[in-house]
Amino acid sequence: MTILKLNLSAARASKIIGAAVFYQIFFSLFWILASTNLAYAQKGNITKPKLVVAVVIDQMRYDLLYRYLPKMGKGGFRKLLEKGYSFENTHYDYVPTVTGPGHASIFTGSTPAYHGIVGNDWHNYSIGKESYCVGDSSVLGLGTDTKYGLRSPKNLLATTITDELKIASPRSKIVGVSHKDRGAILPSGHMADAAYWYDFAKGKMISSSYYQDSLPAWVQNFNRRYTPDSYMASAWNLYLPQRLYQNYLPDHNKYEAPTFERDSTSFPHRFENIKDPKKRAYWFSFTPFANDYLTQFAQAAIWAHGLGLDTETDFLTVSYSSPDLIGHNFGLRSLELEDCYIRLDKNIQQLMESLDKQVGSNNYILFLTADHGAADIPSLANEVFHLNTKATSYQEVSAYLDSCLSKMYGVEKWVVQQESEAIYLNRRAVLKKGLSLAEVRQKAASLMETRQGVLDAITADELQTRNLTDELYVKAQRGFHIERSADLLLFMYPGWFMGPLEGTTHSTGYVYDCQVPLLWYGRGVKKGSSVRKVSILDIVPTLAAWLHLQQPSSAIGLPLYELFQK
Repeated sequence: MTILKLNLSAARASKIIGAAVFYQIFFSLFWILASTNLAYAQKGNITKPKLVVAVVIDQMRYDLLYRYLPKMGKGGFRKLLEKGYSFENTHYDYVPTVTGPGHASIFTGSTPAYHGIVGNDWHNYSIGKESYCVGDSSVLGLGTDTKYGLRSPKNLLATTITDELKIASPRSKIVGVSHKDRGAILPSGHMADAAYWYDFAKGKMISSSYYQDSLPAWVQNFNRRYTPDSYMASAWNLYLPQRLYQNYLPDHNKYEAPTFERDSTSFPHRFENIKDPKKRAYWFSFTPFANDYLTQFAQAAIWAHGLGLDTETDFLTVSYSSPDLIGHNFGLRSLELEDCYIRLDKNIQQLMESLDKQVGSNNYILFLTADHGAADIPSLANEVFHLNTKATSYQEVSAYLDSCLSKMYGVEKWVVQQESEAIYLNRRAVLKKGLSLAEVRQKAASLMETRQGVLDAITADELQTRNLTDELYVKAQRGFHIERSADLLLFMYPGWFMGPLEGTTHSTGYVYDCQVPLLWYGRGVKKGSSVRKVSILDIVPTLAAWLHLQQPSSAIGLPLYELFQK
């Protein structure tokens, strides 16, 4: 129909722009439309699956997949690569690249500017204190009396692909599981049947009254059977002989943060000195055993909720958090992280075997990605790789700005909160002193631009009003929400970051924080790969097309057309 309308208007348009030019444009448009229609017409070859499984690895930088692949078996990551489809050039296109926004963006298909999850935490000026991305004091914890139960998706301002599935098909079941609460809650959306996460203080899987009236019996049984103590009864030893691991550094080195209540960071990691149950529950999360634990819980959830057993498409989200915690403390070049991924490969295999058994190998589709990457430890990069990099602590930045602004405007605590490179200023003090907020922001930016490692500092006013074109600045605008974002955003030089002086972190717009794996496998997914640059935001439009759903309310990505072609 579109081509017919173009053809009918050909004569009229040719008089205006010239026949030769017009027909050149016309036939170019014809072939674009034809090839596009062909790609999407072939969508009919892919039928709806009984279950969609989303696997998110917390802090899995793209290169880690191939760095560790030679040590992996045939049934996990290698199977996804060899029998599925890999997008080898997948990126986040906003900042900050941290866990909350990452999970929100994957499942809404949009950026923090729209979905509102601007960080794991932000300063809420309306109440004068910090807000947590999935914090909700109006709900009750199920299975716990700690703060970890006070959680819901209420701060997420856009619908998710899981919401859209539930709206279109109320009988579809939506379940989210993760070690981190935000890794379970944000992917499963506002309308999930259930979301379960780990209580870092109690050492068990919990939920909140947002989803159900009580913690299901099967979860209570799981908590009785599987405990951190049962996994930590023996030491964490390397899964393979140490000579097979690829690391630049000795096992124990100065770049790693002390972990497990020990001064040494070398293998084997023993836990007998951790007597306090709360501390054992906390440190358990920094072991690969936590991935074993979550895999067993996900398998139990598949059976308990009967996922993939009826005619309606169900959706399971699984987010593995321990790679992030291990990466933060030990860094990307550590034996610990390599061992974590070698073991995680077995977990992916176990999960897929459970899906094959319950749902059937040709009845589900699975995609695997990450919520962000990570930087190399700056001191390591400086001393070993000979790069000009360094970490700057939050305390140093806050103390510097407090001192300088106090000399200019009077003594106050001028920095009320800092989240990675985002700085929240004391707006109450600005108002009390009758100052211009824009002026104080600009002065703070000018002060920070003189600091070592700071490439630029940009204010909230500039992010709202300037037409920015440089990619880093565009990423900042995509991550800026007028009600929740900070007064000041810093751009560090490549390899520099605000954060710990030992271990590593992430949050910038540089490629090491933005490029992640994206693997698709299962029903109707052909074998192959693409190096075309794609966005993490393209996952949701792809799923929407696959499942014939309305895209989420703020989705801005494009379908991955390679998956719809023969």
